[in-house]
Amino acid sequence: MRAHRIIRLRSLSHRFTRLILATLSILIVGGAPTIRAYAQDISVIQQFSINDGLDQRTVWHVIRDCDGKFVIFTEGKIQVFNGHQFRYLPLADGLRMDRSTDVVQVGDHEIYIGDRTASNYLLDTRSERWYALPALSSGQAYLPCSEGLYRSSTARENQSTHKLDSLSLMDDKLSWTEVINYNSPRAPYDIIYHPEGGLTTLDAQGMLRQYLDSAAVDSLCCVTQLLGWVHGKLYVQSGSRVLTYRVKSGWKTENLFGGSRILLRTDDKGNGLLGTSGDPRFVNQTYLITRDSIVHLTEIPYVKNTILDYQSSDFAHKILLATYNGLYVLRYDTGLEKLVSDPNYIEGDFARVIWWIKQARNRRIYYFRETQGLYSLDSISGTVKLLPNDQYPLLQSSNYFAHLYGDDRYIMIAGVLPSPAISIYDTETGLYRSTPTDSARYRDFYQLTDTTVLLVGADQTQARIGIYNTSSHEIRTRWINREYGTQYYDIHESESDLYLATNTGAYTFSKAAVMSDPDTLIMTQLSDEPCRSVHFDQGVLAIGGSGGGLFIHDLHSGKMDSLSTASGLVDDVIVTMQKSPMGDLWMCTWRGIAILDSNYVHRRNLRVHDGLSSNETNSQSLLFADDGYAYIGTINGISKIPISTPQTEHECTNLILEGLSYSRDGRVESKEISSADEIIIPYSIDEITLDFTPYDYISNATVNDFLNDHQFSIDDKVLPLNTAAKLALYDLPRGMTQLAWLKRNSSGALQPHQNISIYRETFLDRYSFHVLVGFLILGLLAYIWYIRKQRLEDQALSIKRKQTAQINELRLTALRSQMNPHFLFNALGSIQYYIQRNDSDLAEEYLTDFATLMRGILDASITDTIRLRDELELLALYVKMEQLRMDRQFQYHVDVADDVDLSYPLPPMILQPFVENAILHGIFHLSTDDGQLHLAIEELSEDKLQVQIIDNGVGRKRSQELKNNTHVSRATNIVNERLQLINLTQGNSFSYHIEDNPAGRGTLVTVIFEID
Repeated sequence: MRAHRIIRLRSLSHRFTRLILATLSILIVGGAPTIRAYAQDISVIQQFSINDGLDQRTVWHVIRDCDGKFVIFTEGKIQVFNGHQFRYLPLADGLRMDRSTDVVQVGDHEIYIGDRTASNYLLDTRSERWYALPALSSGQAYLPCSEGLYRSSTARENQSTHKLDSLSLMDDKLSWTEVINYNSPRAPYDIIYHPEGGLTTLDAQGMLRQYLDSAAVDSLCCVTQLLGWVHGKLYVQSGSRVLTYRVKSGWKTENLFGGSRILLRTDDKGNGLLGTSGDPRFVNQTYLITRDSIVHLTEIPYVKNTILDYQSSDFAHKILLATYNGLYVLRYDTGLEKLVSDPNYIEGDFARVIWWIKQARNRRIYYFRETQGLYSLDSISGTVKLLPNDQYPLLQSSNYFAHLYGDDRYIMIAGVLPSPAISIYDTETGLYRSTPTDSARYRDFYQLTDTTVLLVGADQTQARIGIYNTSSHEIRTRWINREYGTQYYDIHESESDLYLATNTGAYTFSKAAVMSDPDTLIMTQLSDEPCRSVHFDQGVLAIGGSGGGLFIHDLHSGKMDSLSTASGLVDDVIVTMQKSPMGDLWMCTWRGIAILDSNYVHRRNLRVHDGLSSNETNSQSLLFADDGYAYIGTINGISKIPISTPQTEHECTNLILEGLSYSRDGRVESKEISSADEIIIPYSIDEITLDFTPYDYISNATVNDFLNDHQFSIDDKVLPLNTAAKLALYDLPRGMTQLAWLKRNSSGALQPHQNISIYRETFLDRYSFHVLVGFLILGLLAYIWYIRKQRLEDQALSIKRKQTAQINELRLTALRSQMNPHFLFNALGSIQYYIQRNDSDLAEEYLTDFATLMRGILDASITDTIRLRDELELLALYVKMEQLRMDRQFQYHVDVADDVDLSYPLPPMILQPFVENAILHGIFHLSTDDGQLHLAIEELSEDKLQVQIIDNGVGRKRSQELKNNTHVSRATNIVNERLQLINLTQGNSFSYHIEDNPAGRGTLVTVIFEID
């Protein structure tokens, strides 16, 4: 602590010495300024170099248009910067850029780039289009300034009267409007126009002239450069002096800067003029000039003597510097301090988590640091550890919440470890005592009377309410009905009632009831949304959800409203709510702090990049202290911030429209667009998504920062922008649609920002050319089509007749092949054998089966398809005949999977040739009677069937050896031809494959049927 004070004293002494020297130099040069100057430190919060995508190390100019888009100029290159990353912008044809090229913003979206005489262009930053400016004749020059682009020319030949024209850019056309004729021996070299100060011109010899209402009002010589207007004052440089001019009071010397080069810029809001000296001898002469003060900005680290340009929406908040060493983002010291924090922490680490913060009547601030103990904080002694100490070494090592009572003298602490307890700490004497609470862990407190405190919380399974007697230090507890929830988090009061946040919703009960008979307490449910916090104020109950955002109930009117991350909140889990002395509502979440005004309108969010030590805060870790600061306990220490800062520093964030996407034919099509473009979408598309990009200085800003500041609507219907910065538009009408874009200003009001034109193609747009061409060639196409149609029909009929004849012939041939005389003779001979044996029953059975088989085959010969069920029945009869002939030499069985559709259509008797081959060429040649013939049928997909015919015969090789050399098998060839014709004429995909049985001897035939 002592070393810290020495360093601080040295820093103050150093600053005081610099201030005295600066004051003496000002007095020597020519008198002190009338506005008091004071010092304010700023810090670098981010740097962008070539490693981050910047094209070159040195940045000569940085310009920010009204949409927040940054245009970065380096040697011969232009890049667009969105606060996060860079992308290149192609140069206009013929444009050459170097260090001498003038780059001046001349409108909200226009930048002049050129040399004032030969090569001159306008860049529209919204559409990113280039416009070549008209060529100049002798004696003419372009004069760009922040108020527009002017052209100087000689009004009359051989006279000293010059003319100024103002350039306008409308509908891609350049037009000139005469501004003023004025008498001057020389054409102006530089120009500034201001609504109040009129026209100011400067020629190459340093002669300054001013014109109000087209009349010269004053003049000044030996002016080096025009610096700009701010708050009704014109700033110019004359040598090493800075002069200011007011319309009513004239010229005055402002001794702020020294050296030959001074750079001044006005911020986007017009609140301040930032100036710095480019002379190495005056490196610390950087001032922010506002209406009421001149702020001396000191100790800009790393960027001394390298500043070339800078831009900002508000110089009182942050600056983007262009330097010899890249881009730097600077932020002013906002007064936010980080106490007992570690920038390299791991979230949730013990010893850094702050559970609660309270301020006792002795004005000291007390807080509990997890696993470390109880601490106090004041401006004199700093941070002091109070407990545990030598007298009380067994303090709870972790706890949840605390409460002040006894005229804010005593701190009641709800401890958890090593065991649940209520502890009391006397802030005046330092005495400490602890009372066990069994298994109850209390999360919030309410002062019922001077000697009783209501405790709400839970044990491991049940919600608990306790009454603590501050005199006897006794606790009376009871369990609450489970229908009211199992976890009680927060309690708040109105004049007559108490409001409770639980895991099943928000409830209310009367104060009188809880004080008279807490054992029969009855609660009324107000909301069924799980919640973590409640806050009551003037008839409005705000409920902080456990994931649903903020729910606002007007208990008088019954009106309900809600806010969430979709409407700009930093998070939907709200653990604490508290009104500040300024009247706004601060809400602590697990991802930062959201601040609402007194009307529950979201104003801004605070997170790590705003200065918080961590985004995750704890319940009851928000304190509005008497010193005007808010103390915020997080999982990485305490952040201290002025209570009024969030309101005064609010800045409307920016969005840029960069992309369009829609879905067509199952694929997503996207393209880059600009908000200046008319969006044209195809005829068949009626739903599109607009992609926006947030533009900000802070690289880790999220889309939630932008949602509340922008609103979109079509025909007064508000359209939501989601957390991915995407805007979905549905049911777009044909023709032109206007999308209204509203943007919130610094006072919080929504005002028109831009209308985006969206044109959806009409029928004529889409098909007019096609219809015209169609009518021209319709007659020719009709004639050609008719002739070709007749020819194709004749050819198709001829082919169909041939195929039909082939199919019929093959069908008869196949049936003849299947039912060859040898089979018929053998079958009838077997039947005769059983008749001769007087086995009339068996002979009659086989004769009946034989007749059924013949009838089935004849019926199948006249149809194209047969059901799988019927095919299997015919096969069974055929196999039975073969078994009769072979005296049951083999067994036959069929396995059909459960999911197979037995009505599946097949060509009739298509499987019989394969079964016949298995019997005659495989099983027939076995020397034993253990022949097996197996059919396995399964469905591979909805329209795909597989049939496997498996036998354990002698196999293909042995069967081939046993065949007569003169034997010719026609069955397989007929099947091939038949399947080929069926596939050709019916569009199916039938195939088969024969192989050796992989499970042993025999053959495996796999037949695949697939219907298209």
